[in-house]
Amino acid sequence: MSPGWIDEYGPLITIRSKFKRIVIIGRYKAAVEFMENQGKSLADRPRIIAAGEMFSGGISMAFSPFGDRFRSMQHFILIFNLRQLRPKVYQPLQMSHVKNIVLGVLDNPQDFQHHVITYAATTIMKVAYGKNAPTSATDPEVVELLQTTRMVTKILRPGAYLVDSIPWLRYLPSYGRDLKLGFERRKKLHAGHMERVKEQMQRNEDIGPSFMRHMLENSKSYSLTETEMAFLGGTFLGAGSVTTSTSIRTMLMAAACFPEEQATVQAELDAVIGKHRGSLINFGIAALWIQ
Repeated sequence: MSPGWIDEYGPLITIRSKFKRIVIIGRYKAAVEFMENQGKSLADRPRIIAAGEMFSGGISMAFSPFGDRFRSMQHFILIFNLRQLRPKVYQPLQMSHVKNIVLGVLDNPQDFQHHVITYAATTIMKVAYGKNAPTSATDPEVVELLQTTRMVTKILRPGAYLVDSIPWLRYLPSYGRDLKLGFERRKKLHAGHMERVKEQMQRNEDIGPSFMRHMLENSKSYSLTETEMAFLGGTFLGAGSVTTSTSIRTMLMAAACFPEEQATVQAELDAVIGKHRGSLINFGIAALWIQ
């Protein structure tokens, strides 16, 4: 979309194609006004058949329509965040693996993406499933997760799958076999993670707090099936690990490409925490560039 359209037609534009109507909000102020005044009406999302219903089986929170199931999933995450996902709980884990990133980059800077993905995967696997053993970027579960992320990106491209424009195609047995197989692989992966936590709980192993343990212990309070809980755990894992690793990799590449700005940020870090401390967690202030 051309930015000039907003200047010419205003902050709210409707585009009509053969099968769809797309509404674009092109100004921050207009978006905030809509969210504040029409939040309930905007809680739902467009129907995405290829990615949401065929590749995700209609049970992934990322593509679920607003309703009872979505609210149950949302409540699970909110309660876990409020009760257990506190910085002090995971600070030692984060600090330990952050040091591994630094050592890895010093030893092999060309493979910095591997070090970052390993950090993100290890941290989120602990939070999501209570896994104590380190998780490597080359582990099958991480490779599968990254492949899934790339495939979702491909599926979501406009026009990638005709079923998003002609919904009845999903009922043809021969259509979208790659999407259906992808769903079965994801279900097997997520169910495997959940079963491991369930077995550890049955053996009374001390696995510590985790999102999956929280769901299993409180499953009777919510109307979610085991498959839905497994996928919710997978969504938690995917959202946390992919966004974390992407943000850190972007920061490292930006620092390498813009050394002058890197020096400015380093000076602010030194001013806030000094040169002999390793963490910002205990400091309640941060400079503009750091933020």
